[in-house]
Amino acid sequence: MKKVRDGLDLWHYEFCRSLLVRLLARKPSHAQQRVQSRHLLALLASEYQLSEARLGAVVDLLSVTRSTSGISFLRSEDGRPTELAVNYGGIEQYEQGGEFAEYASYAADPVIGSRWAQNPEEALMLTLAHELAHYVVALMPGAGQHQPHGDMFKRVYRLIRGCALNPMLDEFAQDERQRAAARLENRLLKKITALRKLSSDTTSNEHEAERALIQLQALMAKHGLDDNVGMGSPKLHVVERTVPVFKRDNYKPILHVAWAISQFCGVESVVHRQPLQARTAHGIDRSFSCSSEYVSYFGAAADVAMAVYTSELIYQALFGACDTYQSSETYRRERLAGHHHRALVSAFRRAFVDRINARLRKARQTVEAEWAESVANGRALMAKKDAELTTLFKRRYPKLSAGRALNSVSGGVSSALDAGQDAANRVNLNRPTERDIRLALPRK
Repeated sequence: MKKVRDGLDLWHYEFCRSLLVRLLARKPSHAQQRVQSRHLLALLASEYQLSEARLGAVVDLLSVTRSTSGISFLRSEDGRPTELAVNYGGIEQYEQGGEFAEYASYAADPVIGSRWAQNPEEALMLTLAHELAHYVVALMPGAGQHQPHGDMFKRVYRLIRGCALNPMLDEFAQDERQRAAARLENRLLKKITALRKLSSDTTSNEHEAERALIQLQALMAKHGLDDNVGMGSPKLHVVERTVPVFKRDNYKPILHVAWAISQFCGVESVVHRQPLQARTAHGIDRSFSCSSEYVSYFGAAADVAMAVYTSELIYQALFGACDTYQSSETYRRERLAGHHHRALVSAFRRAFVDRINARLRKARQTVEAEWAESVANGRALMAKKDAELTTLFKRRYPKLSAGRALNSVSGGVSSALDAGQDAANRVNLNRPTERDIRLALPRK
């Protein structure tokens, strides 16, 4: 089975894998389960008399694709599940949130029905939960007698959604009505800010400034707003999204850039390691053990979306540049001079990451300075937001500290270091223009 298809890469596979492991490793909600369970995997095994190791094997059946159908599915051969395919073609529409539609027969059900997904991560979690329910049913004796979305599927799906997934999503949920209000407020504030700037811009001619001022006053009066609107900060609504941590060429790039990214985007970050073990009546089942490592970004929705976007952007840029470097004349000369492949690539990556981190730090300082100059009490508002975010983060993770920078070891082949820095300087770290607000990287 090919695990990555249709122009996707290891990032997308590991992202889905980390979400699936997190779902299986989730400690079920006590209010909705009859027996105490270590995690969802154990609860499903005890509820349906299945082996934990056999249930956990679903992780090895995962694949990612991106076909135009947008349909995710569980494939079986001779009654045996062989592949759980997650289709990114149906996920990208959730960049700005959207209704995750379930089948009409149970779409209105409060537990397993349709639900608002704030972002692609939540849509992926819902997709994985749906397909996991199919997988559990497929393992049951006489599975062929059950309808694809019949009563048994609904029972299993209800257990997964009610005891594990829904509580996960509810922790940072923002219902559709709140989101609609937030979108309206955001558009209104953007318009007010633009009109205020135009009315006071010294480069505007007299008629343009006067017309902008009239429009601004009319807009303020229409919505009953005072002159300070847009100058302060609204109550902070936080969300949490994740990016996968995994090795490529024995290197975990995200761990070396996550701290700078969180500072650049104005969010908190923390690294999680989620083990998942199966057990039998006699103890730990050595035939099954897996884990998930990921970085959580915690903060305002737009800032977190930018952190996720920047993480994938840097990952793709790093390994794309590394591949280009290994086919360059500079690399060939150094290899002929006797330098080991690993030493050259390591120096290139280290220089690339160090330069990216420096650029992110400088960009954050520039943004802070510009905001402080454009708003009279800008620095105070920024400090207030940072303090509020830290308080909410500590409430969410009382025993954890926010992420910190990893020191890189200096030194290496000078030509490889120079090539890495040059490649990092060419990466565009700016936010996409407003005409491309989805913060989604172009796909191959």
